Amino acid sequence: MIFKFLINIILVSNYNIGIYGAAIGNIVCNLIVCSISFFSLIKNIKLNISIKDFIIEPILTTVIMSIVAIIIKFFLASIIAKKMVTILSIAVTAMIYTIVTLALALTKKHKKEKNK
Repeated sequence: MIFKFLINIILVSNYNIGIYGAAIGNIVCNLIVCSISFFSLIKNIKLNISIKDFIIEPILTTVIMSIVAIIIKFFLASIIAKKMVTILSIAVTAMIYTIVTLALALTKKHKKEKNK
C-alpha cells in the first residue's frame, strides 16, 4: 500500500503524465501483487501451470483483437459516424477474440489427442 502511494505521488506529480499517473501506478502495483501471488502459489502449492497457456496465449489473442480494432477504426472512421465505428469495433473484436480463443483451444485439444 505504501509502495502504491509513493508511485502515485511520483507519477501524478510529473507534469507530463498528470492524472494518468494514478492509473499507471495502479496498474503497475496490481501487476506486481499479481506476479508475487502467482509465483508464491506455484512455489508453495506446486502448481503445474504452463506460462504459454496462461500468459502467452491471452496476450496473443488480445494483440490480434487490438490490431483488428485499430484497422476497423482506421478504415471506417471517415465513412460512418464515430459512435457506430465504436459499436462495430467492439462487436467485431469480441467475435475475433472468441474465434481466436476457440481456435487455440481446439489446437490444444488436437495436440493432446495426437499425443495419446
